[in-house]
Amino acid sequence: MVMKWLINGLPVAHIEEKDKSLQNQWNAFEQFQKYDGDGMYTGLFSFVQVQFVLSQNSAHYFARPKNSHSYNRDFAFGWRDDDGKDVTNTMTFIHEVMGIPGLHRLVTVNMIPDAANDNLMVMRSYQIQATRQILDRMREMDQNGLVEKEGGYVWHTTGSGKTVTSFKVAQLLASRPRVEDVLFIVDRVDLVNQTYENFKSFAYKTFENRIQVVNGSELKRALKHDNTAHIYLITVQGLDKAIKSGLASNKRMVILMDEAHRSASGDAVSRIKQALPKTTWFGFTGTPNFYSYEVHDVKTSKDVSTYDIFGPRLHRYTIKDAIGDGNVLGFDVTYYGTDFEHDMDSGLTEKELEKEVSAIPSSRCGRYSA
Repeated sequence: MVMKWLINGLPVAHIEEKDKSLQNQWNAFEQFQKYDGDGMYTGLFSFVQVQFVLSQNSAHYFARPKNSHSYNRDFAFGWRDDDGKDVTNTMTFIHEVMGIPGLHRLVTVNMIPDAANDNLMVMRSYQIQATRQILDRMREMDQNGLVEKEGGYVWHTTGSGKTVTSFKVAQLLASRPRVEDVLFIVDRVDLVNQTYENFKSFAYKTFENRIQVVNGSELKRALKHDNTAHIYLITVQGLDKAIKSGLASNKRMVILMDEAHRSASGDAVSRIKQALPKTTWFGFTGTPNFYSYEVHDVKTSKDVSTYDIFGPRLHRYTIKDAIGDGNVLGFDVTYYGTDFEHDMDSGLTEKELEKEVSAIPSSRCGRYSA
């Protein structure tokens, strides 16, 4: 069965309904490709942005590709609920994704142009949920008239598309009326340039000029403007250097920090927070630094955790989730350990043992395979 989903009379979604046979579901995907090759998505139907394949016990969605040669099953996504569980009940999927305001948000807020490939992208469920959690945190502060420095952090594993998520968050925050600027912080110069190219590729033409790479002195001048909010990309070292040379601001800003487990370290964070008191921090990381009291039954030797710097975890998408979704390759650790640990029976604390292990030659360490 073929269905069109209309918003204000425009066909923005195209739906193929099949029975529960997996083969029939992929036949539906091929039907979309054939429709495209036959010239369906022209004229009024060029407004179709998202395509859905529905059956009794499964549901997938994907952004309509630029042409019939660009269809790829890898970009047909299932849906996970807010608890990270796969949604296989079609009616539940329809309620969460295709109802009001879910579909409205999907075809407006959660679509991203990919200029580098002349294509359109739609965010995965966990990216959408993480973005919503950050916006909800900001909305909560605005409603209560508060400025909290620790906004929270997003734990999304490597390969899960953190760049797309962080761009969308930065863009939406820069569009909020009370946010005067967004600072996107990385820990290496080459990552600044790479992120800048990605952000420009993802931005609508009207937004491109609001994304800028700056050094410390340029940022000091830029923050004096009273114009539309910008997204400034800078290294944590560059920002810290600017703070040391006198940069201070009471503007209502947001800091988004990439690779937060690595970038937010040392005394730089304290200096930046003190110099920018009305700035809220959000972190993105695939490997957060845990502190013993945050995750029960996990003991660590970290003196400062990701929680300490950014506040509560807002969303989680782990390596286990990514392997289940096929977003990253699976692995099997067959052995891990060190000869040192097997030989030692000294009653050292975990922190003392970690110090001892880090000091021994690698030849005495055990091996693992993946």
